[in-house]
Amino acid sequence: MTKGLVARLLDQFQAPRVTLLHEAQIEAERLVALLRIGVSVGLFVALQLTVDQLPSAALEYLQRQMNLAYLTILAYFLIGVGSFLAVRCGVFRVWMIWGVATADCGFVIVNTWLGLMNSALPGSMVFALPSVWLSPMVLAFAVLRFNPMLQAYCVALIALGLLGLSFGEPPQINPDATARLMTAMSVPPNVMRIVMLVLAGGVLIVAALRTRTLLRRSIVEAEEKAYLTRYLPAQLAAEMADSRPEALRQGRHRRAGVLFVDIRAFTRWSEGRDPEEVGAFITEFRRRVERATAKSRGIIDKYIGDAAMILFVDDDAAARGVACGEALLAEMEDWSVARRAIGDAPVTVGIGLHIGEVFAGVVGTQERLEYTVFGDTVNVAARLQERCKTAGVSFVVSETVLAEAPEARAPARDGWFPLQAEVLRGRVGAIALFGRGPIASGNAETET
Repeated sequence: MTKGLVARLLDQFQAPRVTLLHEAQIEAERLVALLRIGVSVGLFVALQLTVDQLPSAALEYLQRQMNLAYLTILAYFLIGVGSFLAVRCGVFRVWMIWGVATADCGFVIVNTWLGLMNSALPGSMVFALPSVWLSPMVLAFAVLRFNPMLQAYCVALIALGLLGLSFGEPPQINPDATARLMTAMSVPPNVMRIVMLVLAGGVLIVAALRTRTLLRRSIVEAEEKAYLTRYLPAQLAAEMADSRPEALRQGRHRRAGVLFVDIRAFTRWSEGRDPEEVGAFITEFRRRVERATAKSRGIIDKYIGDAAMILFVDDDAAARGVACGEALLAEMEDWSVARRAIGDAPVTVGIGLHIGEVFAGVVGTQERLEYTVFGDTVNVAARLQERCKTAGVSFVVSETVLAEAPEARAPARDGWFPLQAEVLRGRVGAIALFGRGPIASGNAETET
């Protein structure tokens, strides 16, 4: 497919893809909100279970720490509920994710700073405070959002915040700093640290499961696309896989060159022959058709027994169609030389090429869909291929093809000669035709 077609496809499908990406991000935020609510409940339960185990002598100092912890947990819970309801009501927007992520990081930094102020500990002891251990959980939340920029932003915000706190010093070091530090490192706070690590690990497990699900889906879609290319041209399979079903069903009109190539008298030749020999013959024919088509950047729309229909779209469609026809004749001549060498009859084909407007799209029922191209252009190309028989030539094109394939872009133009204009079957009005390459006389046994 040419750059122009790729650009048009990108323009056509970029907006739906962006919309789907935004929807996926908002759905991820709904999951984050639920996890934030769950984490808040888990921290509250853990705090309740550990608070009774603290030494009674430290209750006055720790009461302020407990209040800070409760406020932090409550704030986390409220943010989770608020963002979940916003997503549920459809008012949450993608840009709000940055605000929620900033709030997550801000709670870690602010709560840690308040803890340092309350305990009158120097900033160098910042990592002794349990609130710092909320950081892995916040970063785990960021992983779920599948946004590298947001992840980097959260990492930078937390790292810079904790770095700034580590250089801070309280107005006066509390004389009980050592005792308070020992309290902060006692079993109950350590239990809270372990709980926060476990909760952060749980969030990362959810992120891993979500990533695995998306990866599995991508693999399945890739396999389906690869399977589709076994029955459709690679270009058409890619276009169908990237398009929305309703757009494919609607189809569209596009200008294209249509070429038909057909083996002369194949039915008579195949009568009485071994199926393996017939299968090998058709396989070799198609291999050579595909090689000639690839050279001219054509699209094999379908094979019809011993014939093939080839499309050429976008820039230089006529010139590339002519080049493909010439390449096909060269392939058949090369094959015939090899067959003559082993005593077999040469292979001759008829080729018809026309250019014009076609309809391209998916048609059929839910049980059987087919990507097809049809219209007057297709019918004319098929009739030109049939015209090769009566005209005694191997390649017939319409005047439109030669008009759009000037000598500069189609060097093979020399050698074309006009055929008698005629009204093709199924069409009103005569069409000017040109032919080239008389059918070899040595293939009389296979003529129809």
